[in-house]
Amino acid sequence: MVVNKSGTGTWQDAAVELSDWVFGNNGPSNADLVLLSLDAEDDIFHKIELEKLVDVDIGVDPAGSGSVQARHHSTVFDPPSGVYTEGTRLDLTATSAPGWEFSHWAGASASGNNPFFRLYPTINTQVKAVFVRS
Repeated sequence: MVVNKSGTGTWQDAAVELSDWVFGNNGPSNADLVLLSLDAEDDIFHKIELEKLVDVDIGVDPAGSGSVQARHHSTVFDPPSGVYTEGTRLDLTATSAPGWEFSHWAGASASGNNPFFRLYPTINTQVKAVFVRS
């Protein structure tokens, strides 16, 4: 579905209207937008919470010095970079290649020298595991 902002606080296409007035920016799970389908009498007969998608770029520096595994609960993402639902918990694990050791995380709110890092991306995000020669 493609929607365009109309400048009135709603987004519309020929079939649906997205609006934040129903829950006053405080919808289910603090959703900002809720999809509303209205009949001729403006009765709400269907609601779907929309979720924002974010692009997450996970890498290593320098290339070939190690790898990063991303998982959400029991699901492992390989490769770890991709499009995720906003706020998805990603448990990142950095593993060094032979002759290298993990140094630190770089990028979006990443810090510390622990090879385990938990990320909750809410915007497009880049994170790198940085390795040094051992």
